[in-house]
Amino acid sequence: MAMAMNVGKGRSSNSGHSNNKIVLTVLKWLRRVTAAALFLLWSVFLLEHIQEWYMHPAQGFPPWWVGLSMVCHLGVLVGLLVILRWDRLGALITLLATLGFLGAIALGRETRATFRRLCSSISRQSDLPFCLGC
Repeated sequence: MAMAMNVGKGRSSNSGHSNNKIVLTVLKWLRRVTAAALFLLWSVFLLEHIQEWYMHPAQGFPPWWVGLSMVCHLGVLVGLLVILRWDRLGALITLLATLGFLGAIALGRETRATFRRLCSSISRQSDLPFCLGC
């Protein structure tokens, strides 16, 4: 009777291990498919922005922060491709490039001007001498 109990327990734990392996495999492929779909989506946006900013030389070159955001955008795409082979490294590259992309956009002239207008509006309404160094 003791042997029957051990056999049942052994089979149950193997079944649990097998189920975990299946779940992990499904999640790995879901990550890869999602990364590939995001790569295609963001590639279209990058091509559109390249066309918008760089294909009309008569209008002049875009501001520096646009170039920086384009480089970071390319970094996001590289990170998404790396995720297909190395999950953690690709996620790190994607995260850092995304933060750089958003930071470059936040440094843009219009964003800074809007932030300054908001700060001056707040400081006038609250009689504060300054607002966040604006």
